[in-house]
Amino acid sequence: MNKRISKVVLLCVLGLVGVTSGISGCSSSGPATSFYSLFPSKTASEKQFALPSGSSGSTALSLGVGPVVLPDFIDKPAIVGLTHTAKVKVYGYHAWAGDLSETIARVVGENISNHLQLNSVWAFPWDNRVRPDYQLRIEFENLSGVRGENVDLLLKWTLLNKKADTVLVSGKERLSQATSGNNVDAYVTTMNGLVNAASSLMAEKIAAYLHAQP
Repeated sequence: MNKRISKVVLLCVLGLVGVTSGISGCSSSGPATSFYSLFPSKTASEKQFALPSGSSGSTALSLGVGPVVLPDFIDKPAIVGLTHTAKVKVYGYHAWAGDLSETIARVVGENISNHLQLNSVWAFPWDNRVRPDYQLRIEFENLSGVRGENVDLLLKWTLLNKKADTVLVSGKERLSQATSGNNVDAYVTTMNGLVNAASSLMAEKIAAYLHAQP
C-alpha cells in the first residue's frame, strides 16, 4: 500500500516538473515582434481632382469609406505573403499594429480627402444616426505577393448613396509593383504604395462621377 502511494506521489512530482518545464519553455526569450502599419500618401494633396463648383472644401459633402473586406488569408494579425506554390507564408514575428481592414479604410479615407479636398471623410465604422452623403465600400481580392518580387493588388469598389441602398458607380482596380528588397519592411512598403495608388484611382473616378451629375 505504501509503495502504491509512493508511486502516485512520484508521478505527481514528475507531472509538476513537466508543467514547470513547459512554462519555462514558453517564457523563454525569442525574436522581438516588429509591428507595422500603413500610412496615407505624403503627396496626395499635390494631385487634386476638382469637384463640381460648390462641392469642395468645407461644404457639407461627406464621404464614408468602408467597410473594407479582405480575403481570409490576408486578414490576420501577422503579415502574410505568398510562395511560388499554393502555400501562404506567415511572418510570425512581423505583425500589424492594428486591424488591417480598419487601417486601410483610414488610409484610403485620408488619401481621398486630400485628393478631393474634402473635410468630411469618415472611416468605417461610423454612427448610423449621422450617415455620410456617400459611402465607398471596398472588397479586396488580393493584396499580397512573393517577398522580394511583386506585390499585387486587386479590389472592387462601389459608391453608394446616403441610404446605402443604391449603387451609384463601381469599379475595379488591378495594380502590381515590384518590391525594393527581400525583407518584410520592403514588402509592407510596397503594399502601402499600392493602397495609396488605388486610392488615387478611386478618387479620380469618384470626382468624374460627381461632375457628370446634373
